[in-house]
Amino acid sequence: MHIPLPPIRCRRRCAAILLGAFAAPAVFAASFLGVDVPAPLPARNEVDTYWGTQVDDPYRFLEDTKDPKVQAWMKAQADAAEAVLAKLPARAALRARLAEIEASVPATIRTVYRTRAGAYIALRRNADDNQFKLVRRASADGEDVTLVDPDALAKTAGSAQSIDGMAPSRDGKLVAYSVSGGGSEIGSLHVIDALTGKEQMAPIANVRGSGAVAWLDDGSGFFYSRLNDNWASLPRADRFVDIKRYFHKLAGTGPDPAVFGPGLDPALSLPRSAGGVVFAIPGTQLVYATVHDGVKRELSLYSANVTDVLAGKATWRRLFGEEARITDIAVAGGWLYAKSALDAPRYKLLR
Repeated sequence: MHIPLPPIRCRRRCAAILLGAFAAPAVFAASFLGVDVPAPLPARNEVDTYWGTQVDDPYRFLEDTKDPKVQAWMKAQADAAEAVLAKLPARAALRARLAEIEASVPATIRTVYRTRAGAYIALRRNADDNQFKLVRRASADGEDVTLVDPDALAKTAGSAQSIDGMAPSRDGKLVAYSVSGGGSEIGSLHVIDALTGKEQMAPIANVRGSGAVAWLDDGSGFFYSRLNDNWASLPRADRFVDIKRYFHKLAGTGPDPAVFGPGLDPALSLPRSAGGVVFAIPGTQLVYATVHDGVKRELSLYSANVTDVLAGKATWRRLFGEEARITDIAVAGGWLYAKSALDAPRYKLLR
């Protein structure tokens, strides 16, 4: 099986810094095609110190989208941009051609799983859909049945909803999926019956992205990641650190136990920024845990006994660390395969 790795995303501050870099030289409103564009807001510099080096951030205040002044400026910029674009002679023809190209592709498939029973579970967006839907197909030439429609969820929630990730159990009977609102990519984790769409548990809150769900072989439970319960009230630098991996037993009661992550096992000395995935190896008593430190590409890998992990008394063994320069792994046929850049600028495949 291939081991999914959580995506690495740029911080929103990048946008503000770039905007500041382009806007800083201007002091007066510009005019394009007869449309007046509002001048940039005055800079309000804030200074951070990283390892003894001071870094200026004159436009950090633009991140506060709840500030009425920032909202008004952004709206004025958006209105000006719309007015400029509307004056471009080829815009209408270009939009029509883009719409024609988009409509020529009947559907886009983002993720597909084939279950042991031969069914297919996928995220699919038709040409006229706003969001990817979670669908199931009984066979390769069967019809798609919609299990979760984010547009329907949006009518109840009152804001746009999107599916950030999904993972069916290995027998294909259950599907875990994460959904978030308003483009936040932080939402809740759900499990449904793959045939009926019926919810199988109470949603798990504070899940970022897909939640890195990995099922046990028998479908009785799964490992996943979630943010700290108080993440939203923490300082910005602490919101996405100290993230732990948990185990959820479908028939269990009480809170889900944390099984791996920073601070749980002092002997591992995991950094606070450690992210990764915990997953069981089918047909064995092994559980693997991948670790990547922040935005580093290189992985570390740990293993433990599945019974000990579920009992909360695992002794994790380090198999390799960043020094191996391994950036991707997969497990199949009793072997661990690894992609490494150690002494190999174009990578090498290890087994």
